[in-house]
Amino acid sequence: MSYRNPFVVACTLFVSTILPGCGWGILGGGGGGGNNDRVTVVGSLTDTSANDIIVLVYNVGSGGGNASGGNGDEGGGCACPGLPCRLSAGDAVVIDSGEDSFSVERIKPGALRIVFLIDNGDDNAQIDEGDFVAVLDDIDCVLDDVDNRRTVTLEDVELDFDEVTEADLDELDERCGDGSDDSTTSTTEDLFCDDDPPAPGRARADDIRISVSNDDDDDDEN
Repeated sequence: MSYRNPFVVACTLFVSTILPGCGWGILGGGGGGGNNDRVTVVGSLTDTSANDIIVLVYNVGSGGGNASGGNGDEGGGCACPGLPCRLSAGDAVVIDSGEDSFSVERIKPGALRIVFLIDNGDDNAQIDEGDFVAVLDDIDCVLDDVDNRRTVTLEDVELDFDEVTEADLDELDERCGDGSDDSTTSTTEDLFCDDDPPAPGRARADDIRISVSNDDDDDDEN
């Protein structure tokens, strides 16, 4: 992994605020999705980090047909996604410094967007100015329409963090309008996920695959 600027994120902060349990926690979901939401995202990094890294998983719509940038997607559509409009609506988990794997459970099925975050801004597990992010490339649009009761596996993710600037957030506001849709935006007009991966501000997995979840929980009928 490469970093423009390393920061140490205190895990105890997340314990007392947004991410209870340190290493597992949900943002904006109060414990994840509903009982019927059964998508799980698991993954591994190519290397461990000296920083705590937050994995944010966003549901950005019902999915289906975004490969060419449909449903208002900007910056190359699902193949080269940017930051989602609703930055406060992601489910989150912390990869503690020195660890290289993660699991996020009970995600709502549909089109998913995954962002890795070093939380240097307001230390609130959300994406703010001064934070460092790496948005996952999805060159085959595997995450464009994930069915329920599926496990998404991200294998050997390489990260190249880039700083979130005020201009990035201004551009996000401009492209997303009032935030009433699930459009996405890149921080540049270039399709930088087509560069030698990963480009700055991007993450690239050796493999993204979806399998049927081994789900023995009978608390729903779906």
